[in-house]
This record gives sequence, structure tokens and C-alpha cells, in this order.
Amino acid sequence: MGSVEQLQCLLFPALISLFLALHVSATSNISLPGCPDKCGNMPIPYPFGIGTSCFRDGFEITCNQSTNPPRVVLWSEQENNIELTKINITSGEAYANNKGISYKCYNGRSFEGHLANFTLKYHRAFLFSNKQNKFIVIGCSAFAYFSAVRVSSELRDYWSGCLSYCLSLNDTTGNGGRCNCSGCCTSTIAAGLDEYHVMWGFEVDFPLEFNPCSYAVLMDENWYKFSIQDLRGLNFYERNYKIGVPVVIDWAIGDANATCRNGVEKSPNPACRSNHI
Repeated sequence: MGSVEQLQCLLFPALISLFLALHVSATSNISLPGCPDKCGNMPIPYPFGIGTSCFRDGFEITCNQSTNPPRVVLWSEQENNIELTKINITSGEAYANNKGISYKCYNGRSFEGHLANFTLKYHRAFLFSNKQNKFIVIGCSAFAYFSAVRVSSELRDYWSGCLSYCLSLNDTTGNGGRCNCSGCCTSTIAAGLDEYHVMWGFEVDFPLEFNPCSYAVLMDENWYKFSIQDLRGLNFYERNYKIGVPVVIDWAIGDANATCRNGVEKSPNPACRSNHI
């Protein structure tokens, strides 16, 4: 076989692979015919959809165009609406804004604050990603934990938390660093969680003047970068409470109409592209 023929034999499989990859990418990010394919600049691929007959059950999207940019909201009958910022068909993940930021502050006499919870239980096809998210506690002498109930698990009750400790601002992770228990700490979460409830642990007898407030929230670990400013006053809460912090949720369709017999990763059905069924 000549060099030209050898080159053609080497290139042909690569070209076929590239064509198939482009075809899958193009066909897995489209809406149903006649349905809106975007809300603002954000693509809305099936099984999500906007409008009657444009979505699978549990995947209805409302596009709030009263804001700039428009807000993509995952709708539920219980009015537990969740704002989405990105939908990834290939990985079966969606990014949502979590406004459930818990905090407690020392006001000079006592502690006051807010315990915020976040739930997906009214959205049956969705669970928190245990690969992308961490329960993150921010503060010095801050101990928080959360309780949750696993979905479809024999060991249903689940608890997790962590302690963050530092004696001064110089005794912290440092701006832009990952949490290492000095200024902030992280705790992994189990698979199969669709809601959680935050609780604070012990309260120190000597509140730190440089760090009056502590925070606890479930969020995308890769998004959060520690900042010393987060230890001063209500900076972290005031910066994030209106929009929320990103949290990653896995989604799947497990009804009789979804054919996933060949496995999630191998199936061309968009209903099967997920980390849980």
C-alpha cells in the first residue's frame, strides 16, 4: 500500500469520529419543532422546553423577560421555582442559582442570623450533584452542618459538616485559594440528595471582631474562591443573596417512555443523558 493510501486509511476513521461528534452535538442541543430554542441568549434544549407540548413532564421552563437578561426558571406547581443558568445535555447537568445562604452574625450582644434551606423535591427528575458541589462554611470559629434524606436509599438519614477556624485575617487560606479549614472549609455530600437543612454547631464564647459573620451554603466547589473580604461584615451575603451562588444539579427521566437499556453514556436518547436514573 502506497503512502497516499496509508494516509487515507489513517484519516478516514478520524474524520468519521469528528462527523459523529459534531452530529451528536448539533442534534442534542435543539428544541422541538415550533418551540422556542432560547430564553435570551441561553439555549433551551429538549427535554426542557418553553410553552405547551414543548417539554417533557417535569422539565417546563418559563422565560421571564421582565429582567435583563431574561431569567430561565424551572417551573413547579408548588411555586418552588428554580432559576437555571446553564443546561448541559451531554453530561445531564444543569446549573442553578442557590439563594439559600445561611448566616449568623454577632451584633455586640448576641448572635442573630438566618437558616436557609434549598429543595429540589418538587422537581422529581433532579438531584444535587455530589461530584460538583460541596457544602462550604465560611468564617473563623465557624461550625455548620446539614441534614438531608437520601432518595431511594436504605441509609436515608444523612449528616455532613465542617469546622473553619482562624485567629486572624493573616491566618487564613489567602485570597483566591481553595478552602483548607482556615477561613473556609468544605464537606462532601452523598449521592441521591434532593434537599438539605442547615444547622449551626456550637457558638464560641469569644466572638472575633474582625469576623462577625459566618456563612454556610451548598454550591459548586469550582466556582468559589476564598476572599478575605468574605470574613468582614455581611460582604459575602450582600454580594450573593440577590442572584444566589451556583449549584449543580443532575437530571434524568426514568419513566416508561425513556429507553435507557444500553446505559446512560451510550444512549442517544437525551432523556438518558444523566448521572442518575
